[in-house]
Amino acid sequence: MAITFAEKEKKKTILLAILVILIIGVMLLLFFLVLRPKIEKSAEKEIPKPPLLEIDFSVLEHPLLEELEPPQEIELPEEFGREDPFLPY
Repeated sequence: MAITFAEKEKKKTILLAILVILIIGVMLLLFFLVLRPKIEKSAEKEIPKPPLLEIDFSVLEHPLLEELEPPQEIELPEEFGREDPFLPY
């Protein structure tokens, strides 16, 4: 049972693909475990609490605002649009 030239090439290609995958895996592992910068948590990076807001409601008691009248009610037409809106005029 002799190993032919095609079988040797196929075996060589498979071994090369496995080697490339292993090298890429080791490089990714090295990058993510060793070379990636560490993120440090510190008290300086905390989000500050927003200040308390004080609303001045005295503006609503202005005499000009007291003179305003409520808006009038708008009467809507009984029929809207056309019976067939796709017909030309």
